[in-house]
Amino acid sequence: MAEWDAIVVGAGPAGAAAALTLARGGARVALLDREDFPRDKPCGDLLGRAAVAWCRRLGIDLEALDAVRVRGVALRTPSGALVRGIARSGARAPAEAALVPRLRFDAALVEMAVAAGATLHRLLTGHNPLIVYDALWTGAVTGQSSLPETLVSTTPYILL
Repeated sequence: MAEWDAIVVGAGPAGAAAALTLARGGARVALLDREDFPRDKPCGDLLGRAAVAWCRRLGIDLEALDAVRVRGVALRTPSGALVRGIARSGARAPAEAALVPRLRFDAALVEMAVAAGATLHRLLTGHNPLIVYDALWTGAVTGQSSLPETLVSTTPYILL
């Protein structure tokens, strides 16, 4: 049975960033998701100023992902009121947000995590649901690795 320092369940932006950070620190990481990558999501294309700052810290090249810079927004409420927001420079955040499709952004983060040493596995759907009891994890997985179809791990860290 493979031994992992951490199992990260969910390879969206938060999970992939966690797996990337852990793998860069030398941890043996299993990254699990129920979808194949790349995959698209109907929401979440906007990266706020704080998220852009985190992308820079992680080494994500947003320009290479064809991100669109956002310096301000204008929204009209259902009652007709116009609300405007303008990005201003802060001490900790960049002066602008960014729009990048989740199809590209999520795949790039997962690729970076795998390149850093994390192992990506696809959760099977429809049977053997994910169960977490303290530090014991069971669930069905599939993938090109040494993980068995049913994994029981006493991994010290499980991130959901």
